[in-house]
Amino acid sequence: MANLLISAFWQQLGSLPQMAADSTSATRKNAKVYVKKMLKYVPIMGWAWVFAEIVFLERKWEQDHLTIASQLDIIAEYPDPIWLLLFCEGTRFTPEKHAASMEVARRKGLPEFKHVLLPRTKGFLFSVEQLRGKLPAIYSCTMAFNRTEGAEPTVMSVLNGKHVVCEVYFERIPLEEVPEDEKQASKWLFDLYAKKDKLLDSYYKTGSFTKTSGYPEMPLSLMKCRIYSLLNIIFWNVLVLIPVFIFVFNIICNASSISIVITISIMILVYLAVNKMIQLTKVSHGSSYGQVTASSQSSKSGSSLPNGQPTEDKKEL
Repeated sequence: MANLLISAFWQQLGSLPQMAADSTSATRKNAKVYVKKMLKYVPIMGWAWVFAEIVFLERKWEQDHLTIASQLDIIAEYPDPIWLLLFCEGTRFTPEKHAASMEVARRKGLPEFKHVLLPRTKGFLFSVEQLRGKLPAIYSCTMAFNRTEGAEPTVMSVLNGKHVVCEVYFERIPLEEVPEDEKQASKWLFDLYAKKDKLLDSYYKTGSFTKTSGYPEMPLSLMKCRIYSLLNIIFWNVLVLIPVFIFVFNIICNASSISIVITISIMILVYLAVNKMIQLTKVSHGSSYGQVTASSQSSKSGSSLPNGQPTEDKKEL
């Protein structure tokens, strides 16, 4: 479980399992995540996720709980270990969504957070019950980006070859430590996010997760760049781009005007598709999920909060 605050969060999907203390190569290959359904239509990345059996949700609980149940049954039967990434906040952190979330917290008498949103309990509780006895542990991952030593965490930074530094506070929690009672499990989740908030507050003030948070330091593990990743990128670029360049060159030199126009049109469409994917990674172009008015939230109900009151949304995970 990780806090969701970054523009290009899928850049970290492969990194988090590798950074985990007891992660294996098999676990990295079987990393899954809950994401909104519209992302399956994102060019290249979304299509790849479809074939990777990523769990796509519609944010309508009547349908999503069936999707989660069926997908978790399949995932739990994998012969190799798996890694399932949950973003319990349900959406990326923005000032507007944070303000709306804290308004709910004040109205319901819940603790207010500075750096995370209120976690949504329904999907988490349902997933935990589905996975009891099948997965051994939860990894609580509190993520922050070092903007002093690295660039902004965006797709454009990566495409431009800029160095992005992500620091993560990992904690392994046996799954049996999550209470089976719904109210107690909800309180457990809120307490976990209160801890994340303290860790992040310490990091943003001091550059360390533990200096002022009061939580113990964890063994430091530095994930270095791997030569295999570079070789893999070079291989696929050579395999794909060289034939494309040769094809375009032959079209321009030998083909008719109509063929040239068609080729240029295809290239423009590819450019627009990639540009659309990059735009979707920006927080400013994100969904309005979690950014609803307090009056509309107060009329909804769902899983129990730590104080026994319903969550702010009944139909959404």
